[in-house]
Amino acid sequence: MTTLADRIEPIELDEYVQALDRAFAPFSTTHHAITGHVVEIDGDRATIHAHVRAEHWVPEETGRRGPARAGRAAPSRRAAKPSL
Repeated sequence: MTTLADRIEPIELDEYVQALDRAFAPFSTTHHAITGHVVEIDGDRATIHAHVRAEHWVPEETGRRGPARAGRAAPSRRAAKPSL
């Protein structure tokens, strides 16, 4: 079975941090809660599923009050190869 982790090319840490800086620049504050982790290990691969809730606050000058919320009631799945 091919997973998303099999198709992602590694990038340098500096490049990743710059991408995160750009992605989170529009928000004055963010909060992420990840709970209910379940990890399944199969040889040298692991799959995790967890409940994720994310809140992103936009600056007050936009006229919007409170967070823009995103969450999933169903588990989110990510597959990864462990690095040793």
